[in-house]
Amino acid sequence: MVWAAELDFGQLLEKKPQLFQYVPLARFPGVTRDISFIAEKDVSYQEVKEALEKLSIPYLARFDLYDRFSGPSVPKDKISLSFRFVYVNPQRTLLAEDVDRLQQKIIEALRARFNFQLREGGKNSRLHDVE
Repeated sequence: MVWAAELDFGQLLEKKPQLFQYVPLARFPGVTRDISFIAEKDVSYQEVKEALEKLSIPYLARFDLYDRFSGPSVPKDKISLSFRFVYVNPQRTLLAEDVDRLQQKIIEALRARFNFQLREGGKNSRLHDVE
């Protein structure tokens, strides 16, 4: 088998490498919280993402939608959306109480904006009663 290739090194050397941004590793551990909501079927992730970004929650390093589910355990016109929230404070380790307050702010905002309801059961059920 014979292979041949032609490379234009002049054009290759003219390309400028893209700059990258260095972010040092966090000195203090992050706190991860998963929470599931029952939502209307037509709510889009983009809308939820924009709403969460507008909240400017302190120490919220990132959030992801990791599960979208509909089935017999979810009401017919609804879906279950599960999010993972990661909080990091660069100055100190976050306490559970700190993160609980931030989570409650997120829950209240999503409830008001999209009529989200906490999904019953699991680790987050204790947050359901916090008002």
